[in-house]
Amino acid sequence: MRKLSVFLLVLLLSVLAGTPPALATSINLAELIESQGTITVGDKLFSNFTFSMSSTDPENTTPAGAGGITVSDLQVGNQLGLAFTGAITAQNGATLDLVIGYKVTVLDPERLLSDVELIFNGVASLGSHTSIVETVLDAMPAPGQPALIGEAYVQDPPNGQHDDLIDLSRNVRMALIQKDIILQAGPRGNVTITVVDQLFSQTPPREVPEPASLFLLGTALLGIRAGRRRIGRAKGP
Repeated sequence: MRKLSVFLLVLLLSVLAGTPPALATSINLAELIESQGTITVGDKLFSNFTFSMSSTDPENTTPAGAGGITVSDLQVGNQLGLAFTGAITAQNGATLDLVIGYKVTVLDPERLLSDVELIFNGVASLGSHTSIVETVLDAMPAPGQPALIGEAYVQDPPNGQHDDLIDLSRNVRMALIQKDIILQAGPRGNVTITVVDQLFSQTPPREVPEPASLFLLGTALLGIRAGRRRIGRAKGP
């Protein structure tokens, strides 16, 4: 009861101040695709979600489709992105291949995407293996420029690499992301992924001169102008 009262008080104060607290966005991937929905996280708009799946043995793999995946907004420090969660599993020799795609657009044209980070919590046992290959494409490449601007790879096992950072070959405002998630279970083994995180870094915002700097600049320009006038009068007939 006390926690609820504190939350309501914070909510009331936030509304009165005109800044309601940010609530996490969480939506089923199948619903996103069917409704052609979007998710906005900070200054990033995520859209054009796609999904495909193949399984060698549906009885030994999950999920059954995009309905088993939830998409949520994600913030870690100053990085913003998406989290994909769900029971993604394979066992008893089955192989599962999921492909998730989407488009990310930066709403602030002065803050371009500079790198992309891929993180997952894959766990495998008894000769099993899970991995994610991610490709990043420039959504609007200039003529003659390659569309591919980055690629990441994470796997577990054998090396237990659970995250990878892609430094994009060029900064872009819009990118197409595709994740190829592969689970290969050993004859008596199993593999599981429950979280796949995606984070983006951007170029720093353009520096805006402070009022004091603008004042000094204006004063300097006025001084230059006055000096030119004095020189002009000195050279007069």
